[in-house]
Amino acid sequence: MTVKQAIKVLKKHNNWRRGGRASQQDPMGNPTELGKALDVLLIVAKDYTTIYNMDKVDIKPVKK
Repeated sequence: MTVKQAIKVLKKHNNWRRGGRASQQDPMGNPTELGKALDVLLIVAKDYTTIYNMDKVDIKPVKK
């Protein structure tokens, strides 16, 4: 799975989880694919934090 694919899987799942419009029509999705997407993005996050020597990231809430 590519990083772009992983992001797409997680965005779709997060929309479903938060009760977005699509969540009424789309089921949760495949838990195995969700796990793979998380694995991919965790690898990227670990590498990113190592490269940039980061240990804290400020998360801003998404405004709708």
